[in-house]
Amino acid sequence: MLPSNSRRRKKDRACDACRRRKIKCDGPWMLGNLCTNCLHTRKPCTYVETSKPRGPPKAYVTGLEDRLEALEALLEQIRPNTDFSDELGPPVKRGSWKSDSDPSKASSFKSANQKSLASTVLPPVLIPFEKHTHDPAKDTHVVSPTSRSTHLSFRPRPRPKRSRTDFDATLSSSEEDYSTGTSSSSSDTDEMVITSLKGRERIGLRASEADDAQEYNNIRFHGRSSTAGLVETTRQFKHLHMRETLSPTQLESTIPISPDNKTVAQTRRPEFWRTPHWELKYEGARTDSNEVLEGFLQYFPPPNVAETLIDLYFLHSNIIFPLLHRPTFTRQWKQGLHRRNIWFACVCALIFAVASRWCEDERVLPTGDTKEVDWKLAGGRYFEIGVEIHRVRRNLLHPASLFEVQTFTLIGMYLRGSSALPTAWLAISAGMRKAMDVGAHRKRVYGTKPSINDELWKRAFWHLVVFDRLGGASLGRPCGITEEDFDLELPLEVDDDYWEAGDPFKQPPDLPSLITAFNQFIKLTQIMAFTLRTLYALDKSKIFRGMVPIERDNIVKNLSVALADWLKNVPEHLRWSNNMTDQVYSSQSSTLFSTFYLTQMLVYRPLIPSAYPAPPAEPTSPQDCSLIQPAFDPAIVICMEAAKSCANMVEFQLHQGLRHYHPPNIINVSYLCAGIFLLVGWNLKVQEKDFRNKGTQDLKPPLAQRIEENIAQAKIFIRALEALKPRWEVVDSML
Repeated sequence: MLPSNSRRRKKDRACDACRRRKIKCDGPWMLGNLCTNCLHTRKPCTYVETSKPRGPPKAYVTGLEDRLEALEALLEQIRPNTDFSDELGPPVKRGSWKSDSDPSKASSFKSANQKSLASTVLPPVLIPFEKHTHDPAKDTHVVSPTSRSTHLSFRPRPRPKRSRTDFDATLSSSEEDYSTGTSSSSSDTDEMVITSLKGRERIGLRASEADDAQEYNNIRFHGRSSTAGLVETTRQFKHLHMRETLSPTQLESTIPISPDNKTVAQTRRPEFWRTPHWELKYEGARTDSNEVLEGFLQYFPPPNVAETLIDLYFLHSNIIFPLLHRPTFTRQWKQGLHRRNIWFACVCALIFAVASRWCEDERVLPTGDTKEVDWKLAGGRYFEIGVEIHRVRRNLLHPASLFEVQTFTLIGMYLRGSSALPTAWLAISAGMRKAMDVGAHRKRVYGTKPSINDELWKRAFWHLVVFDRLGGASLGRPCGITEEDFDLELPLEVDDDYWEAGDPFKQPPDLPSLITAFNQFIKLTQIMAFTLRTLYALDKSKIFRGMVPIERDNIVKNLSVALADWLKNVPEHLRWSNNMTDQVYSSQSSTLFSTFYLTQMLVYRPLIPSAYPAPPAEPTSPQDCSLIQPAFDPAIVICMEAAKSCANMVEFQLHQGLRHYHPPNIINVSYLCAGIFLLVGWNLKVQEKDFRNKGTQDLKPPLAQRIEENIAQAKIFIRALEALKPRWEVVDSML
């Protein structure tokens, strides 16, 4: 090691001018410390300016900005619509550290890759509500950002806007045109729009009474991953190339132009694009459909019974699950559409089947020589008509109409009350695929203004989604569609009477809509579906697309927050009370809140331990005996409280009459809640036995009292099941 005096001495600093210009300075070694640069430029060579430390490297600053954007995106996922300006100060614009402007005056920024960063940091979240009303200050289950929370966001997430190249725009418009069957022409340009889709109809969502009588060349829905959009783009480029290279005469003979000289005329040969005869024959003997239809109509109920069943359906079923629009259905029924359209006849037959369970007329029972009346078979023959129409028509090659999609929901409704509950899940799954085949799950397939046809399609699709989730929860099966697979808006909260009023689709401001309850039910089933995807997932290490492992406790906490937010947003007229006088609101409220408690139990059931902790130690004195309480896990306590709330509602419904409410929901609630109380009762029996084995006899009265309380609660549900058993076959099948 060199001696200290031989070490190289650090050079003195450069002059002020050279420092400002960032050039080499030889002033410290020159006579009088005058550098060569200052002598040549005839400037004063001074050394008075204070040395300022250099700022951080640009790469370091950019890295910090990127990391900050990722954290902001993460915070936006966990606490959307929350302003943290008071704690963090105003937002800072990227790159503002380079200028002398005040960062506090900079406008807020939205990075182009902010949402892409969020998608990589967090797994996709469920969005059950439009508005986030959660108050973090009042919540004890707040999850820190570092836990990678799966908190359910309560607002619709807008799609990120990005700049697109001309080629991207062409591909996007091509995919849009292919899925909608429409041209992407613009009224602001005079250029010719060339598309090989000209002459093909707009996609799906058919509902007219003449749908089955016409031959159509409708195209199916194709998503962004389909090659159909790429093929269409290739065709467009081909036509553009021909237009630029061919002479006008050759172009006219090769690509026929429409009279307006703006679009390519129809170039498809009809013999290859019309529906072949063999397809028509396979799709249900359309050529002799009148004969087939008449064969089904002869088994329809008499006119007076049919009118009664229609009224019962809209009174008991359509109030809870508003699938149909009463004025439209009444008009179609009175005009005899069921005598011309076989799928509408199928809708009517299934309505008769569903409503027969509330009917007291024995003519809805199967005909036969048996003298014993079995009301479990009510409506069975009408259901067989609907199933037979599906078998005969077997619509597999052509897109489904609205009536056909509605029949799948009605089949699910009927089967939910029968012993074939798993079959209902299969029928709903098939109907959902039919609806997605015509694009009913996409928002852009619908019109910009509300219409009866569009609203009925939205209702039909949402009912399939709801029944799919309910069936998945009941059977322990995954849902057939997830939140990221569709972007359809909720049904309009406008009652049927105001769809065709003077100001159509406008609900009076002082009148709550009956559709509000169904929309709240949809939001509740979204939490249910999220629970099935997470807590009940088979491979929990791959819950989300990002393959992000998430702790079960954090999921439970976030789901409990989502349930609390749902409860907070329930309108006042739908909040359950034993003093409710309006029968419609009472029925809707009981269905909503019983499903709410079922979802709460669904969330906490995985936390119930298979074996309970040992009972408390043996008391030392009789005074201590009365202080000892049974040992329960917190999860079972929450389930017990939810079951007690359900018992209160079911007991009220027993006094009012169960036929005024929704029996399938009551049956499901009764079985689950009765099982919770019996589980607790047997656990108390085990604890009582352990105390007896220890010679503690004074503990019997407290434990016996708790056991009797649980048995009394379970008997409420048993009474409800016994009351529904004569008409609902599902009661026996669930035993």
